[in-house]
Amino acid sequence: MIDLDKINLALFDLDGTLIPFPRDFLFEQTFEVFRELNIEPVSRNEMMAHFAKFDFFGMIDAEIRDTFMEKYWSRFQWNSYPQFMPIDGVLESLALLKRRGVKLAIVTSRAESREEVAENISNTGLLSYIDHIETRSSVPEGGSSDANWSDKTPQIREACQLFSVAPSEAIMAGDVPPDISSGKRENISKTIALLSGGIRSEILKEADPDYLLSSLADLSQVVS
Repeated sequence: MIDLDKINLALFDLDGTLIPFPRDFLFEQTFEVFRELNIEPVSRNEMMAHFAKFDFFGMIDAEIRDTFMEKYWSRFQWNSYPQFMPIDGVLESLALLKRRGVKLAIVTSRAESREEVAENISNTGLLSYIDHIETRSSVPEGGSSDANWSDKTPQIREACQLFSVAPSEAIMAGDVPPDISSGKRENISKTIALLSGGIRSEILKEADPDYLLSSLADLSQVVS
């Protein structure tokens, strides 16, 4: 169990962890790249299968994968990113942590500013609990880039430094393997993998999280 008396900071991925992951939006962006590059697209079912394995761009032939990914990220329509309400039970779990005096921060791979992310989730109720947001664009130069977009170690490091919290006094929850591996690289006390983002359980287990939950709504099962 996680002893919340010893935890001062809780870090959360955003998409797939606090709000639903916009898979349909991701797929539509991908179909646009297929059209622009005049490439025969894969099926939506194949996209879904690769997504669930956390190997999304593995569906692209190796010879053109780098070109495809460069085009994908250069044209990604962040301004059209869907707005969702929180995953069921998330706000209750955040409220539990706040009652125990834990600071809460979002550490996301979105390439938007903190202000843009805050605006995007302003109607979700999350900001009533979240104390800080770190994005790829908010970390210092040399942090996460398009090439290593899934690495959240710079965001985790910045959040811990902001609150003057040692990693051993923090927990990290996310829905993809890099959320867990990033937390482990920064020596976060406990990592929590979540199935709510659509990644298969066996893929998440390979990252060796301390806990695997269906969603953040089940947080009360692993804290004391």
